Amino acid sequence: MNTIQFLAEWALRSSVLIVAGALVPMALRVKDSSIRLAAWVALLCGSVALPLMTVTLPAVPVTVVRPVAESVVFFESVPVAAVGAPQASVEPHASFDWARAGLDLYVVIALALILRIVIGLVMSRRLLRGSRATGEPGIRESEQVRAPVTLGIFRPAIVLPGGWREWDGAKLTAVLAHERSHIGRLDPAVQLLSAVHRAALWFSPASWFLHSRIVRAGEEASDDAAVTVTRDRASYAKLLLDFMSRQECRAGVPMARYGAAEKRIYRILDGKSLSRGLTRWSVAAIVMLGAPLAYLAASVRSEQLPARAIAVVRESLPATPPLVAQVIAQVKAPPAKPPATPVEQPATPVEQPATPVEQPAAAERPKFQVASIRPCDPNYVPPGGRGGPGATDRFRRNCVTIRSLISDAYIRFADGEGGRSPMMTILTKVEGGPAWINSDQYTIEAEADAPVTLPVMAGPMTQTLLEERFQLKVHRETREGPAYELTLAKGGAAKTLAAKGTPCVAADFADLPFPFRAGDDRPCNMIFNARKGPNMVMTARGLSMEQLTQSLTGATGRLVMDKTGITGNVDLNLVYAPEVDAAPARVVASADAAPVAEDPVGPSIFTALERVGLKLEPAKGSREYLVIDSVSRPSEN
Repeated sequence: MNTIQFLAEWALRSSVLIVAGALVPMALRVKDSSIRLAAWVALLCGSVALPLMTVTLPAVPVTVVRPVAESVVFFESVPVAAVGAPQASVEPHASFDWARAGLDLYVVIALALILRIVIGLVMSRRLLRGSRATGEPGIRESEQVRAPVTLGIFRPAIVLPGGWREWDGAKLTAVLAHERSHIGRLDPAVQLLSAVHRAALWFSPASWFLHSRIVRAGEEASDDAAVTVTRDRASYAKLLLDFMSRQECRAGVPMARYGAAEKRIYRILDGKSLSRGLTRWSVAAIVMLGAPLAYLAASVRSEQLPARAIAVVRESLPATPPLVAQVIAQVKAPPAKPPATPVEQPATPVEQPATPVEQPAAAERPKFQVASIRPCDPNYVPPGGRGGPGATDRFRRNCVTIRSLISDAYIRFADGEGGRSPMMTILTKVEGGPAWINSDQYTIEAEADAPVTLPVMAGPMTQTLLEERFQLKVHRETREGPAYELTLAKGGAAKTLAAKGTPCVAADFADLPFPFRAGDDRPCNMIFNARKGPNMVMTARGLSMEQLTQSLTGATGRLVMDKTGITGNVDLNLVYAPEVDAAPARVVASADAAPVAEDPVGPSIFTALERVGLKLEPAKGSREYLVIDSVSRPSEN
């Protein structure tokens, strides 16, 4: 979490706490000024403690359901299971660093407000040191003040203006009762803390509102203390009005400071009751009402879940066996221009001008002799598989989206030499193009004039087919955008994630919703992602941190960079609700081919990672994009 995000979250949670706390005394019709002051001070303490409470208290998840349409994708039989293909979304970027400018503005204004506080403290100390003792403990006099004022934070003293010895006994008693009330409640220290809190959250109206209420309630409580002693509201109001008309001191806690003078005078003259001070019951009530508000303000976390995920998947499944096999569309640059890995992120923002994808011209690339492109028939069951690694002259893709074809042709099999695992190509993101390239499905059957390998057909030859029949144009960009840093959560221990070092066996994958090959003691270094009810199950054994961050990149839709410091391999098992902007692989059948039961919706991937000692924190990262400039529906056969 960067500084701006930290401040924004603090201000938001603080505003919720202050507004909610202000409504409680209003609803309960609390009139006692001492109780209201105590409530405002409690809110101030809660707001100051919010950042610490947010990271230490258990989270309270609040589910925000948003409908989302999801397309069905499924597995190819590969050693490492694929993660979901990134969605086509343009991440805005600008040359001007608005975040840095905003942070600079915040610092300038905050420092100005802090400087104002420091100047007030210096003035207060100078006035106090220049005052004279009166012979009464804690009471001093000075010709530099024209109204009574309390100066000092840790050892406050009452400073009276020159000529105070000419006052009558009632006037002096009222003034001293007022100022001693401030000292007894520690108002100078409380108002200093409130001023610092306001300077830190100066952009939040709630912080200014809270500070004004603390100052006002403090003066009202002290007025009540003075009226209680004198028993003469009119005389005290006249005394106060006289001080207000000539008050000039801006240091300490002046008696004549308040706001609108007429409101204060009317309150004194028209008041029907006086503050009785704090009691044990009032303190207990403030704690009982304020503690839950502070806890909720600090701990609430929103989790957005796709409400129609299960229904959409089930409605979209064709009438084929539940364990289907098709490659998830993944994105990665060709080997000539590999993208920066999470460990090799540049220190400064990188933005390169858009350049065409460096591929041979269509006339120079191999092409199919004949090719048939027709809309997908969901009831058609193709004979056999997609083809083995050997040479062949036939190529077929059944019910495949154009985005999946682009991902394979320009990234996974771009060089025509064997291709890469889907998980290893996820750092590059495909974006752009109309919505139909994600939804319309086509069946492609083609023949070459001579036997060639599958990577050549899926890569260079499919590139030619897409450019000729779909009028596809693409280019590649590298730019900085939103990302995540994978770190160790508070209290997280790398030892708990360390790989066992033993062969991966069937029992390791017992929670997966599809059958694993029994007795297959294959080596580790693998990860499986599968749908189980409304949740995703991510199971990894002996996986490197580089591979894990690549898998998490697919699950979150953003680049994930490893900042954990873990050097060895890890074991991991996560059950989480998929995010709206990610499209991981889905399987909706159990090991015995029975429908999966409606499992409870799991936590977000962020919460699931924290439970195993890891944490995703927002950051910036440089990522490569394959941008679709233009594409058209295919020409007729």
